[in-house]
Amino acid sequence: MFDSFKGTWVTLVALALSTIAAANVQAGTVHMNTGGIHVTSTGGEVNAIGATNDGAVIHAGNFTVLLKGKQLTIGDKTMDLPADVDRVIARVNGWALEIDVNGKAFFRVSESDGIAVAGDNVEPATLNDLGVKYMTGDGVKRDPKRAIELYTKAAERGLALSQSNLAFVYWEGEHVSRDAKKAVEWAEKAADGGNGLAMWLLGSAYSEGDGVAKDTTKAIAWYTKAAETGDEASMNNLGVLYWNGDGVPKNLKTAVSWYRKAMDNGSIVAVSNLGEAYRDGEGVPQNLRLAELYLEAAANAGNKSATEALVALRRKQGKRSGLNTAAVEKRKYWFSENDVNIGPLTLSVLKIAIRAQRVKRDDMIWTPATKWQRARQIRDVNRLF
Repeated sequence: MFDSFKGTWVTLVALALSTIAAANVQAGTVHMNTGGIHVTSTGGEVNAIGATNDGAVIHAGNFTVLLKGKQLTIGDKTMDLPADVDRVIARVNGWALEIDVNGKAFFRVSESDGIAVAGDNVEPATLNDLGVKYMTGDGVKRDPKRAIELYTKAAERGLALSQSNLAFVYWEGEHVSRDAKKAVEWAEKAADGGNGLAMWLLGSAYSEGDGVAKDTTKAIAWYTKAAETGDEASMNNLGVLYWNGDGVPKNLKTAVSWYRKAMDNGSIVAVSNLGEAYRDGEGVPQNLRLAELYLEAAANAGNKSATEALVALRRKQGKRSGLNTAAVEKRKYWFSENDVNIGPLTLSVLKIAIRAQRVKRDDMIWTPATKWQRARQIRDVNRLF
């Protein structure tokens, strides 16, 4: 027999059994023999098996399973066991339950069904994590509608991460009709909970006048708050506002400063923006070699604007206009002992590449260097891994 749980007709309840004898209660695996049946409970945060007058009760994580004679009861569902039953195993995995009898699958409760029944007993973070799984198809059949339902449950219970996830669902119109106002509403709740991504969304909403009235002052305030949480996109956007003098006095040096901060926190767009700054000599002294290095790094990471700018720059200099596809594929980065400006640049780009898991230590190559210079280079790279 193989049965499965249906949340519409099973209610998991704690069974009031005053005749339970105390058993080993701890995380791990618990064993017991009753009526010629070897019973095992494993997994979950709490595992215990207690003896009753005519069987056993298994406390398996969120589930209570009653074994009586040749019958198994979970909540209001009672199932007959095979006549030759000699082994029962209850495995808990989060909110999921698997029961095997004589080594064969007998009863299953999926994680989503377990959560549906448990309701408010489930932590909001657990709801969000399961929502992410359904949104991405990680270990379950992809179901964006189910994901949004789980995000909403967790968001309504105050989880900032789920509130942010919902905000982006509505902001991007992902699997729902786009609703910028609703996105802003959820983003405000998430931002109040300290979520940096939601702060970025609010900055963008006010900057673009999307879902709210355009207000550059509020956009800058939200971008700044997001930047303080380490959000690299907000750092880059602040750089753009100062670069263009949008809502603030135009200040190219301040813009470059924000671009650098954004780059150090992983923004490929900021790498491209810095390349263009060095190309034009705006906010920094003109340096075409650095411009080319920044633009190539951003282009190699897939930035279309950087690719176009790099091709145009190389054509202007009479160089090959295309990228070295072999070098792009290998993701190799290098240091030079002759140009001190290249070292810090490369380290910043390496941080981005490493975070994206696009480069490994073995991919590194170095230009000729003295023994002490090579040691310094290796030391700097090792710090990034």
